[in-house]
Amino acid sequence: MRVSADLFTVLAESQRIARATDGAFDVTQAPVIRLWRQARKDQRLPEPAAIAEAQRRTGYARLVLDPGARTVFLKMRGMLLDVGGIAKGYTADETLKVLRGHGIRRALVAASGDLAIGDSPPQTQGWRVGIFRHVFLLHNIAVSTAGDAEQFLETSGVRYSHIIDPKTGMGLTNRVAVTVLARKESKPTDWILRSACSARIAVSISSSGTRESALLSTRRKGNGYTPVSKY
Repeated sequence: MRVSADLFTVLAESQRIARATDGAFDVTQAPVIRLWRQARKDQRLPEPAAIAEAQRRTGYARLVLDPGARTVFLKMRGMLLDVGGIAKGYTADETLKVLRGHGIRRALVAASGDLAIGDSPPQTQGWRVGIFRHVFLLHNIAVSTAGDAEQFLETSGVRYSHIIDPKTGMGLTNRVAVTVLARKESKPTDWILRSACSARIAVSISSSGTRESALLSTRRKGNGYTPVSKY
């Protein structure tokens, strides 16, 4: 199927990240994700057999892209794609780009857990953004957060995150949150890295069980953010 240039860009970068992370980030996990979305509504775990069947219809190696024709092919019937963990960053950045094209440089675009931030508001050091238990003043930077603060299923005393481990098909069960910041001067595809890494790192931290939260930046100095206070 031929797709739009925007969608192809998102899928191509998704595949690059999938290969780099050995499938820890995988947009073909949609069948499993749908199960867990329904599970949160029903307030009960998906059946193991249903998870196994959904996993059978996943795998980034089964997603074939043709850059020349700009087409997408799914090798197995019943496969589905979910780009929610990566497309929001792209959408936010492209929206900010449109605003700048109209001369609006002081702006903040919020797309769920992804922020694209332009110049600071007048007479300020930046936009006030809460990350974990701190408030930062941010400007000309992009932010992506992944965690289970709002989307989760709790049953039988166990809390299951909406972030799925592709290897098990299960929601993460230890409290974890990750925020990744990338400077606006970064290469164009860093919005992909930002969004994908926040989810990918969350899976890694959960697997190691060593930390509950992390705040990462693409540069050590001059990150475009200023700590203000705890809240």
